[in-house]
Amino acid sequence: MREQRRKKKKKFTQRMQGTLLWCLIVVILIFFGLIIRMGYIHSEYGDKYSKKVLVQQTYVSNGIEYKRGDILDRNNTRLAISKLMYNVFLDPALILETEDGINSTAAAVAQYFEITEEEVRTKIENNPDSKYCVILKEQSKESVDAFNEMLTKEKARCKKEEEDLKIVGVNFEKKYKRVYPLNSVACNVVGFSSAQNSGLWGLENQYNEDLNGSSGRSYGYYTENETLKRTIKEAEDGHNIVTTLDVNIQTITEKKINKFMKSTGADQVAALVMNPKTGEIYAMASNVQYDLNNAFDLTQVYKESEVNKLSEEEKNELLNKMWSNICVSFGYEPGSTYKPLTVAAALEEGVATNNSSYVCDGGQDVSGTYIRCVSRYGHGAMNLKTSLMESCNDVMMQIVAKMGKSTFARYQNIFNIGRKTGIDLPGETSGLVYSEEKLGPTELATSSFGQSLTVNMVQIASAFSSVINGGNYYKPHLAKQIVDADGNVVENIEPVLVRKTVLIRAAALEIRSPAAMGETDSSGC
Repeated sequence: MREQRRKKKKKFTQRMQGTLLWCLIVVILIFFGLIIRMGYIHSEYGDKYSKKVLVQQTYVSNGIEYKRGDILDRNNTRLAISKLMYNVFLDPALILETEDGINSTAAAVAQYFEITEEEVRTKIENNPDSKYCVILKEQSKESVDAFNEMLTKEKARCKKEEEDLKIVGVNFEKKYKRVYPLNSVACNVVGFSSAQNSGLWGLENQYNEDLNGSSGRSYGYYTENETLKRTIKEAEDGHNIVTTLDVNIQTITEKKINKFMKSTGADQVAALVMNPKTGEIYAMASNVQYDLNNAFDLTQVYKESEVNKLSEEEKNELLNKMWSNICVSFGYEPGSTYKPLTVAAALEEGVATNNSSYVCDGGQDVSGTYIRCVSRYGHGAMNLKTSLMESCNDVMMQIVAKMGKSTFARYQNIFNIGRKTGIDLPGETSGLVYSEEKLGPTELATSSFGQSLTVNMVQIASAFSSVINGGNYYKPHLAKQIVDADGNVVENIEPVLVRKTVLIRAAALEIRSPAAMGETDSSGC
């Protein structure tokens, strides 16, 4: 058995040993050859190949800003726009690799933009490895177009004369700046936004999500010949808001307010114009008017000497006051403008008719408190219509005494007094009214002619509109349409009928009182 195993065992002959040795020598020679070749390539072409690898690994990823939508009036007059501007950024790494690139590029940039050659050189030298170095912001389209036109001509010349282009590494990215073309017109309604496209007040705040779009992004890398290969995801622009405002009516309203301020010396004046059949607001203004393009400049409203003395907290308080919309955020006693609501409720409940007669003797004794009429000596005999025409407090007190607090409180709710209207503006107040439980005889009497309760202007205008339009209470609103960047209508905002307030018989009373016409009287309206 052992002999058989020895026979089967192969011998490692001298011939086999020689073959293995030669194979080993060949492998070693090839290995040393590769080392020599690699050393030669590294010494001769190392920089070139290193550059190839590095530039292909140099990725560029820049955001592409969307365009915030415009705000327009009902006739497409622009109240807020986003103006196309450009940021200028350099590629210092490329510029420094180009012969005389730093001098030629700096000279070209300084020629077309408000920056010196020295400032450009400093930016380049301080960021030698950067592929993205912003040197200027918010440059005009005209300046950028002029630079690009020059660069195109220079490229053509260099190609024709077989020269290397020396003006390199200058790039532009779109940037939008919010601009208000009409400056202060409808400032308290339009509001303004931050540089980061965040609406801070007014319609800019209310419709911020609709006005904003979504950013895009540009991806790319540099090839071995410094060509930038890009992949672009385009930005999606925001929607435009078409409002119910009419710039002509708005401008006239603001002029009338300013004239009234000068002639009367009033501390505060506000006015709004509403379509009673739809709830659309045509104009909304106050005496506090400021340039939306300089929304943080208090000296537009207050004296500079006064502003300089204020603390930051006091300045912020005054800014909020300047920005606020009196028509929605300020509560006041409506006075005689409330009387048509009292009369409409009385007609609706049968407490009074067009033929009802009254006698005003100058006031009423209510639970031991004598409450005077606007006419201290009394208006004498009058009917329902003349009681409104003369703005008689006495008759209103007689009506609600017969009506009762339960019915009066119910109609406060029906007319939405003491509740927010839901107008599409931020900062609306609800006002303060007495609940049925707290409506004592005195509170009921004074509430009948618009004292001891508070409203905002939109509340009283909406309620009054329902009295004269057949009893339809429409939700007041300022947005009419939402339109995309291509002009397609995304949404039509139709009038919203909230409720019926009174029937036609109550609304049919011909109201021609000073209160109904928005005039003032001595009762505090």
